[in-house]
Amino acid sequence: MTAYQEATRWACDQVEEKIVDGRLDFPECTFAEALIEVAAGLELVQPEDAESYYIVTEQLAGQLWLLSKDNNEFFDFCARMCATNLLADAPLPECLRIFSSQVLSGDLKRPTPPNRPRARNWLEQMFLWSTIKGIEQKFDLYITKNDVPASSYSACDVMAEALTVCGRKTTYSEIKNLMVHKNSKRFREEIMAFSRIGQRKNLRGLNPDATAAARALETVREIRRTLPREKKSPDLP
Repeated sequence: MTAYQEATRWACDQVEEKIVDGRLDFPECTFAEALIEVAAGLELVQPEDAESYYIVTEQLAGQLWLLSKDNNEFFDFCARMCATNLLADAPLPECLRIFSSQVLSGDLKRPTPPNRPRARNWLEQMFLWSTIKGIEQKFDLYITKNDVPASSYSACDVMAEALTVCGRKTTYSEIKNLMVHKNSKRFREEIMAFSRIGQRKNLRGLNPDATAAARALETVREIRRTLPREKKSPDLP
């Protein structure tokens, strides 16, 4: 077996069970929604015999409320938290009760997405990105063909081949664009922010003196770095 075949076989093992009817089978999700997995002070409780509901600290809810005023994804996430907790008869932080009131009264409207709305495929893209990085590290490959001699292959070649073999027709260009094209730069910045937010959450578990306000501020600072410059919320005093 050649090195390319070995790498492709490994990649197929990672993707095969994720492909259903010719597509990657991940639930729709945005970056804002994905933060439920890593943000300190945010949790989705899913009881077996009752409606699901969110637990979110007042401090983090306040920061998300600020983001919702100029970012449609965070507006949608705040609305989802409010609707979910109202349905479950679960409490909401005061700022999210104000958010709900402003939306219902028409005083706060959903921000218009820049250009065309982004696809809700953040989890799928994260899976592709992390698997490509795994190929790069496990098989000591460069990410794209631009980085290696013309006769060699890259992690993006392997990923495109594995996806196609397993039933999802995929071009090298699609995978390369995710990893290096400027149009995917914001996603890559979100991946880095997602990782740093998760790392800080784990570190805070060893630091009980960290305040909820400090954790919320660190989280929102990471988020703001991923937003288009003209859409960033102003810093709090």
